[in-house]
Amino acid sequence: MVRTDEAYEAITGYDIETAKKLMAQAYNECTASGLYDGSSKVAIEMRVYQGDDVYVQMFNYLKSALEEACKGSGFEGKVTLTMTVDADYYETNYSGGADMIFTTWGGAAYSPWTMLYQCYCDASDGSGQQMEYGFDTSAIMVTMKLDGKNYTTSLQNWALWANGDLNVKIKSEDSSNILKAFGEYDSETKAALFGKMEYAYLSFFATTPIYYRNTGSLISQKGDYPVKQYIDMVGFGGMRFYTYNYDDEAWEGVRNNLTY
Repeated sequence: MVRTDEAYEAITGYDIETAKKLMAQAYNECTASGLYDGSSKVAIEMRVYQGDDVYVQMFNYLKSALEEACKGSGFEGKVTLTMTVDADYYETNYSGGADMIFTTWGGAAYSPWTMLYQCYCDASDGSGQQMEYGFDTSAIMVTMKLDGKNYTTSLQNWALWANGDLNVKIKSEDSSNILKAFGEYDSETKAALFGKMEYAYLSFFATTPIYYRNTGSLISQKGDYPVKQYIDMVGFGGMRFYTYNYDDEAWEGVRNNLTY
């Protein structure tokens, strides 16, 4: 039996063999349709707003993975990926001036149902937070089935509804019913509905989740935070409630003999 933590560590989303097959398939389909001449260089520019080491590492990993995925396909040796630090990062993206970007969304710990609209499905003209220039979620129709009835509206409306917008009224296809407010459904139903919205969004590959961020910290036996388990929005309680087990003099006498 695979332990839970081992199974978790195995979920990386990185499947190079499948990536190579899909890259070969993409090459064949693009050349057959005339979308690509089969020989021209494909130059992709990645825009970032900072040149921090973490972005350099992420870029290098992605570049290496892309080059590896192209091996054995018609794209081998033809695809290049470069990184540019852009001082006008947001304006460039809102105006459609970037081929590809890294973008990160954090928060929504206590309101996860709002994230799809606030980050990905707002103004299709780029006037809000949405970075996917030209990707119009108001034109993507999604059908959900609830209580035996089909409901069809745009992905943008579904996301607005999940965001708690009471002005969005979603009628059944036979016009016999209007969905109640998203917040009135139980957690299991909300998770299923929101999952379908996320699936619809990700099916267009406007953005692809490739990483998540976390932080690490060192602890010391010199003192203790009020709680040992991380709490959303609170952390470990902060320095305000930190208590010390040793003063500086006592600490000098024991610090080299402690085991962590």
